[in-house]
Amino acid sequence: MADTTATEKVKQPGQAPAKGEGKRDPHWLQQRWLTAAKGKTIAVVLTNGQEVNGTLIASDQFTLGVKEASGELALVYKGACAVLRRAAEGGENGESGKP
Repeated sequence: MADTTATEKVKQPGQAPAKGEGKRDPHWLQQRWLTAAKGKTIAVVLTNGQEVNGTLIASDQFTLGVKEASGELALVYKGACAVLRRAAEGGENGESGKP
């Protein structure tokens, strides 16, 4: 087994590495957005055009957990998502407030 030393830096998932710090995590932007959106109302547009609206309650490598206004829990596969956005909160024309 490899011995880790105290001088090695451990990169947190979803965190972009500093300049010159090796390989970039390809999912850092996605993780950052999902972490900020957790507990907030989002709109998920699926590749078939359907839209799922609700509160983001969880996410993992492959799925999103969304609690719809009706109280139903939806498990949405990320591969079926075309667009993720913060849902409009009282705004018109689908425009959302500041992220």
